[in-house]
Amino acid sequence: MAIKNVVSVIQLRNGPQSAWDKVAQKYIPKAGEACVVTEGKYKGQVKFGDGVTVWGELPFSGAISSDNKSIFVVDGKIEIAGYAEALVGQTLRKGENGLEWFTLDANSIGAVPKIAIGTNGKSYVFNETDGGGVKFVNNNGLESFVGVHDGSGDGDLSGMAAQIYADKKTSDGKYVGSRINVYQDKICYVSQNEKEAGVSAKDEGQEIATVGDVNEVKKDVVMNTDTLILDGGNAE
Repeated sequence: MAIKNVVSVIQLRNGPQSAWDKVAQKYIPKAGEACVVTEGKYKGQVKFGDGVTVWGELPFSGAISSDNKSIFVVDGKIEIAGYAEALVGQTLRKGENGLEWFTLDANSIGAVPKIAIGTNGKSYVFNETDGGGVKFVNNNGLESFVGVHDGSGDGDLSGMAAQIYADKKTSDGKYVGSRINVYQDKICYVSQNEKEAGVSAKDEGQEIATVGDVNEVKKDVVMNTDTLILDGGNAE
């Protein structure tokens, strides 16, 4: 029996992205039918029909996300839907209808530090789970900060609710400068010289005094002086 070779070509249903977009909500591929995108954003991607779902709602074969709108493979590279259209500075997050691009601001959950670069240095805006604040790092090495804290930590950080400081890193890796720490029951200050000497903001005597506090001390001094005079200057 003679053997006859039959040369055949199997061509899959195909078309450019623009053509598929026109029938995305109309055309229902048959079960197992392969639909190939030949040109456009999703060039090289394939969808397989199930006989029920319209082409636009079918996932691309090999898509990482089940919603077909998030992450997919193009020419062997992983791409994220909407990346080309996203604005500079936008980031990706999980939304109610899948992944979405959005603009991060200070009120966004899980916000990351915002950095602005200027002529004399960089400024940072922090929004973290244990507090936040603003910081400027000067090109000359001086770092200034104003922020709030949840009060956790050890040493000066224990119970600290807010802080202001101006520090500069020395050649030996230490930071020298002054700072003000705010606690629930007091506000303390440490100068650069005191900090270099190892004085802690929580040490006794570092609490900031007001004019009213000083006046009270003056009254006590005057009263004690009067007592000494009345007693003839003899203090026991």
